[in-house]
Amino acid sequence: MSNPETAPHGSLNFGQVLFSPKGRITQGQFWGGWAALFIANIVVGFIPVAGNFLSIALIYVGACIYGKRLHDMGKSGWVHLVPWVVTLIIGIGVTVQNYDAVVAFMELAESGREPTEEEALALFSELGPFFFAIVINLLIWLVYTIWVGASDSEKFDNRHGSGPVGDAF
Repeated sequence: MSNPETAPHGSLNFGQVLFSPKGRITQGQFWGGWAALFIANIVVGFIPVAGNFLSIALIYVGACIYGKRLHDMGKSGWVHLVPWVVTLIIGIGVTVQNYDAVVAFMELAESGREPTEEEALALFSELGPFFFAIVINLLIWLVYTIWVGASDSEKFDNRHGSGPVGDAF
């Protein structure tokens, strides 16, 4: 079997695209891997308890897919940390800023009772920043994913391996 770090793109199999952080992949391989990752995340979302652990494991798969595509663009795979850090900071910031709303929501959820109309309206108005943060984080990931998936490959060999050969697995 060829070394995925130095092998031409056409010789990478689907397992190497998903599970190896080394080497380069083309746009087509990225989108194929991204689609598999997207579907896998949906499926594990329906699995109680174990799905949470599988979702964490899929972070590695995402890092492999995005990292190899970044390599093909001549960039470090560490660039993939940028959207993670930004969305984490936004999430923590909104949670800290709206701590009272978080506590009120958790207390209501634990009580098991239906909120009054006034309580529901007050709670949803306090949770507005969370919904806004979710939209911003989704936009960050959408723009980042399109940038990674649509950017041109480096045409020649780079420090991450040889240049693109094709889009097939």
